[in-house]
Amino acid sequence: STGYALLDTQGFLGIPIDENEALGRIAQLASLIRQHGSLFSAWYLSFDGELFESDQLEDRFIESYAGTSSSVGDIFQDELEASGAMHHWPSLAREYFDFESYGEPAIANGEIRAARVGADFHFFYTQCAGPGETPPGAPG
Repeated sequence: STGYALLDTQGFLGIPIDENEALGRIAQLASLIRQHGSLFSAWYLSFDGELFESDQLEDRFIESYAGTSSSVGDIFQDELEASGAMHHWPSLAREYFDFESYGEPAIANGEIRAARVGADFHFFYTQCAGPGETPPGAPG
């Protein structure tokens, strides 16, 4: 029986690597960190990524990404504008609508999680899009 030991996990950006972690999972995590950096590790740590199978990690990450912004209100404003829901709103309503208050319950209820990566806030949906659907702002 040939054993192995991963002695340096510093490059995994805080993602815990169990001493019995499968090599395939370690390789998948390394690949996703290389592709997406701190953004992936923030998602993984925020969403208990160890609960997902290795082959689901990238899809779940991409599906849940809502975008980056300084506030949850900006995320919801962008989403409403992209969906066309605000198309018929009078300009005065768009100007004075409180998107921040509109979005705060989504954070409080756990519908969206925020993760700070450097100076930026990134938002993730906790309910991912259905098969073949990509939420607005998902990284490519």
